[in-house]
Formats: sequence, structure tokens, C-alpha cells
Amino acid sequence: MAAAEATPAAPRSAMLRTRTALLMAAPVLAALAIRAFALEPFEVASESMLPTLEAGDRLFVNKLALPERGDVVVFEHASARFVKRIVALPGERVAVRGGRVFVNGFAADEWPTGTLRLDDAGRPLAGLREQIGVVEHARLADRGAPRADFEALVPEAHYFVLGDNRDHSSDSRHFGAIARGEIIGIVTTLLGRGPRFERTGADAE
Repeated sequence: MAAAEATPAAPRSAMLRTRTALLMAAPVLAALAIRAFALEPFEVASESMLPTLEAGDRLFVNKLALPERGDVVVFEHASARFVKRIVALPGERVAVRGGRVFVNGFAADEWPTGTLRLDDAGRPLAGLREQIGVVEHARLADRGAPRADFEALVPEAHYFVLGDNRDHSSDSRHFGAIARGEIIGIVTTLLGRGPRFERTGADAE
């Protein structure tokens, strides 16, 4: 009888090993699922989003959130990935004059901060604050850079994006508005230094 009662031990041992393997694999599978469906990492490669984002910043983008005016988004265009700020929505008329944004004829509020910084090329850039929708953020201006005025109608299902380092950014003024399907996600988290995104007004709550 003793020998007969001992035989189920082998199946139980196999079940325990399987359960342990599944428990160990669960965090990895969850991380892969989150990356595939909700969050994806990205590393900033240029200074076009100074001072909000620095070259080398590592961040996460939310792939499920709907893009809104003022959001910083990562998108893929012409086989390259970019990170810029949405300043105009589908169907709106947008203009950039002297570095300042106009949407449907109304200028975005902006004011100087009195700060100055040098970029990696040694160019002096003046600090400003700008209000895009409910988002107030920092941006930079190169007073010595040549500027060309720009105006366009944003097509349906497209978004007009600009860099916060506006005088040294390749953005919708150069390659046009980006399609909704090109947006990978909205920047939500900066790794290591905390987010530098600010919202104001009722929608900020």
C-alpha cells in the first residue's frame, strides 16, 4: 500500500515546476503586452524639442491615449521617428509668423522668461513660455535665425506639429501635417528626471 500511495508524487512535482515557470514568465509576458499595446520606450535623438526634451532623454509614449492640442507625440514619417508638439488639429488653419503660432487667426499666447542658453552648436537661444490650448510649456527662439512665414490648412485626420526649439526643428513646416495613423503615442513619462510637461486650466485637473 505504501508504494501505491507514493506514485502520484511525480505528476504533482511536474505540476509544481510548470506553475513555477508560469509565475516566473508572467512579468515578462506582461511587460511585452504593455509595450505592444499600451507603452513603448523612445530615446530623443536631437535638440529640436529643447528645452522640454534634451538629446539622449529616454521616455515612454502612451499608445492608447487620443492626441490633443499641446501634446508631445512620437510619430513615424518617411521611415524615421520624430518627437514634436501638436499645435493644430484636423480642419484648422495654422500659420507661423516670426516663430509665433496662429490657429484660425488667433495667436498663441507667449512671453519671454529672460533666460538664455547655448545649444550644442554654441548658438544663443532665448527662453519663452507659450500657451498651446490648455498646455503651457517652455520653448526657445533663435533671434538670429532666418525665418520664413508659413500658412496651411490641416487636412482631416492630420495634425500639425512643431518643435519647441522652433528655429532649429524639422517639422510640419517642412514635411507637412502628419496623419493620425503615423502617431505612435503621446509622451507621458521621462525616465530619470521626471516629466517636464505642464497643463493649465480646467482640462489640467
